[in-house]
Amino acid sequence: IAPHFPLIQPPPPLPAMLHPRLIPVGAPAKRQPASQNICRTHQKARDMAHLVYQDGGLVCRSDNVCKVSIKDTDQVETCSIHGRTRQKQYMVYDSVANTWHCVAPNECLGAAIPHSQ
Repeated sequence: IAPHFPLIQPPPPLPAMLHPRLIPVGAPAKRQPASQNICRTHQKARDMAHLVYQDGGLVCRSDNVCKVSIKDTDQVETCSIHGRTRQKQYMVYDSVANTWHCVAPNECLGAAIPHSQ
Protein backbone atom coordinates (compact mmCIF):
# COMPACT_ATOMS: atom_id res chain seq x y z
CA ILE A 1 0.00 0.00 0.00
CA ALA A 2 1.33 3.40 -1.02
CA PRO A 3 1.58 6.03 1.70
CA HIS A 4 -1.00 8.80 1.51
CA PHE A 5 0.43 12.31 1.24
CA PRO A 6 -1.79 15.38 1.48
CA LEU A 7 -1.91 17.53 -1.66
CA ILE A 8 0.15 20.65 -1.26
CA GLN A 9 -1.19 23.73 -2.99
CA PRO A 10 1.35 25.94 -4.79
CA PRO A 11 1.84 29.35 -3.22
CA PRO A 12 -0.11 32.24 -4.75
CA PRO A 13 1.78 34.21 -7.42
CA LEU A 14 3.85 37.14 -6.22
CA PRO A 15 2.59 40.62 -7.01
CA ALA A 16 4.40 42.19 -9.99
CA MET A 17 6.31 44.55 -7.69
CA LEU A 18 7.87 41.60 -5.83
CA HIS A 19 8.35 39.20 -8.72
CA PRO A 20 12.07 38.81 -9.42
CA ARG A 21 11.70 38.66 -13.20
CA LEU A 22 9.29 41.54 -13.68
CA ILE A 23 10.31 45.19 -13.47
CA PRO A 24 7.60 47.28 -11.85
CA VAL A 25 6.15 50.15 -13.83
CA GLY A 26 8.12 53.32 -13.21
CA ALA A 27 11.21 51.49 -11.97
CA PRO A 28 14.59 52.62 -13.32
CA ALA A 29 15.90 50.51 -16.19
CA LYS A 30 19.13 49.84 -14.31
CA ARG A 31 20.44 50.90 -10.97
CA GLN A 32 23.67 52.82 -10.58
CA PRO A 33 26.06 51.74 -7.84
CA ALA A 34 25.84 53.93 -4.76
CA SER A 35 29.26 55.46 -5.53
CA GLN A 36 28.09 56.80 -8.91
CA ASN A 37 26.18 59.94 -9.83
CA ILE A 38 25.13 61.53 -13.10
CA CYS A 39 27.24 64.17 -14.85
CA ARG A 40 24.89 67.12 -15.41
CA THR A 41 26.64 68.13 -18.65
CA HIS A 42 26.67 64.75 -20.44
CA GLN A 43 23.97 62.77 -18.56
CA LYS A 44 26.43 59.91 -17.99
CA ALA A 45 26.85 57.81 -14.84
CA ARG A 46 30.25 58.55 -13.33
CA ASP A 47 32.15 57.51 -10.24
CA MET A 48 32.35 60.33 -7.68
CA ALA A 49 36.15 60.36 -8.09
CA HIS A 50 35.61 61.75 -11.61
CA LEU A 51 33.02 64.41 -10.72
CA VAL A 52 33.24 67.88 -9.20
CA TYR A 53 30.60 70.26 -7.89
CA GLN A 54 30.04 73.21 -10.20
CA ASP A 55 27.21 75.76 -10.01
CA GLY A 56 25.22 73.56 -7.63
CA GLY A 57 25.51 70.34 -9.63
CA LEU A 58 27.92 67.53 -10.46
CA VAL A 59 29.95 67.68 -13.68
CA CYS A 60 32.88 65.63 -14.96
CA ARG A 61 36.38 66.83 -14.12
CA SER A 62 38.20 68.72 -16.89
CA ASP A 63 41.04 66.15 -16.79
CA ASN A 64 38.59 63.23 -17.05
CA VAL A 65 35.73 64.29 -19.33
CA CYS A 66 32.87 61.87 -20.04
CA LYS A 67 33.22 59.83 -23.21
CA VAL A 68 30.43 60.99 -25.48
CA SER A 69 29.50 59.63 -28.87
CA ILE A 70 29.37 62.23 -31.62
CA LYS A 71 25.72 61.23 -32.04
CA ASP A 72 25.08 62.50 -28.50
CA THR A 73 26.08 66.03 -29.49
CA ASP A 74 24.60 68.75 -31.68
CA GLN A 75 27.39 68.25 -34.23
CA VAL A 76 25.48 65.77 -36.43
CA GLU A 77 22.56 66.04 -38.82
CA THR A 78 20.84 63.74 -41.30
CA CYS A 79 21.69 64.18 -44.97
CA SER A 80 18.47 65.15 -46.76
CA ILE A 81 19.70 63.52 -49.99
CA HIS A 82 20.92 60.15 -48.69
CA GLY A 83 19.30 59.82 -45.26
CA ARG A 84 22.65 59.21 -43.54
CA THR A 85 23.74 60.72 -40.21
CA ARG A 86 26.85 62.87 -40.76
CA GLN A 87 28.97 65.39 -38.90
CA LYS A 88 28.02 68.97 -39.78
CA GLN A 89 31.57 69.76 -40.92
CA TYR A 90 30.94 67.58 -44.01
CA MET A 91 27.54 69.09 -44.80
CA VAL A 92 25.92 72.36 -45.82
CA TYR A 93 22.72 73.87 -44.52
CA ASP A 94 19.94 74.68 -47.01
CA SER A 95 18.09 77.56 -45.34
CA VAL A 96 15.27 77.49 -47.91
CA ALA A 97 14.41 73.83 -47.28
CA ASN A 98 15.63 73.92 -43.65
CA THR A 99 17.69 70.74 -44.27
CA TRP A 100 21.30 69.60 -44.29
CA HIS A 101 23.04 67.64 -47.08
CA CYS A 102 26.52 66.29 -47.70
CA VAL A 103 29.06 68.16 -49.82
CA ALA A 104 31.44 66.90 -52.52
CA PRO A 105 34.03 65.45 -52.17
CA ASN A 106 32.64 64.16 -48.85
CA GLU A 107 29.42 62.59 -50.05
CA CYS A 108 27.79 59.96 -47.87
CA LEU A 109 29.48 56.55 -48.14
CA GLY A 110 27.57 54.12 -50.31
CA ALA A 111 25.42 56.93 -51.66
CA ALA A 112 23.44 55.60 -54.63
CA ILE A 113 21.97 59.02 -55.43
CA PRO A 114 24.56 61.44 -56.87
CA HIS A 115 24.56 65.17 -56.11
CA SER A 116 22.85 67.40 -58.66
CA GLN A 117 24.87 70.43 -57.53
